[in-house]
Amino acid sequence: ARIFHEACRVAGAQPAQVLHVGDDLLLDVHGALQAGLRAAWLARPQVHPVRVTPPEGTHHVLGDLHELAELVL
Repeated sequence: ARIFHEACRVAGAQPAQVLHVGDDLLLDVHGALQAGLRAAWLARPQVHPVRVTPPEGTHHVLGDLHELAELVL
């Protein structure tokens, strides 16, 4: 959790205000959620051909970065 909290500190934001996007379920999604951040899993079909259920609390599951752009716009 320390690295997530440090990133929030540097950004000047509280963890609950931050959306962490990553493609690794353990390091990115679980790590962000455990640190109190919002989490989006970038589950690209070419990288993650077998669909698994993301951890409870995951805010978004994205198939590519275009979906991320649509989400934030």
